[in-house]
Amino acid sequence: MNRSAVVILGGRLVGAALLAGMAGIHLHLYTAGYRTVHTIGPLFVLNAALGALATLAVLATPRRWLGWASLAGALLQAGTLGALLLSLTVGLLGFHESTKAPLIPTTIVVELAGAVVLLALAVRAAATVADAGGTPPCPHRPGYLQGHRHRLKRAAGASSSRSPSAHP
Repeated sequence: MNRSAVVILGGRLVGAALLAGMAGIHLHLYTAGYRTVHTIGPLFVLNAALGALATLAVLATPRRWLGWASLAGALLQAGTLGALLLSLTVGLLGFHESTKAPLIPTTIVVELAGAVVLLALAVRAAATVADAGGTPPCPHRPGYLQGHRHRLKRAAGASSSRSPSAHP
């Protein structure tokens, strides 16, 4: 395994662990009493579900899509951290969080670290795809489907041109 693959794998594992940590924190806080807070309680459950999905995406996404999955995870972490900071300062949706609330320092560390790690992973994954001679897949890029059709035709042509005796 080359150095780039090791860095990508480490980024996947650490980023996924931080996403799972964020999801677990929000699910724990929901069951510990935030379920009674109007609007904020259901948003904690939504955050936990999105965190679990993002965890799976970062772990299981094929390498060519990893940049996008990591970027989505980084944005989720940063958005969650932003919501916490708003609730601690000016309030969010009529709710003002106390700095003495459970897990505030832990949540800030997990979400900040997660945003940084996942953003770095997104940049590294995009650079790795570009270094391999491609561009990160984007259905809105002109010629996206044509490139795939060309590769499929080339692959089909290569397999049909082989004689049955050439295959063991």
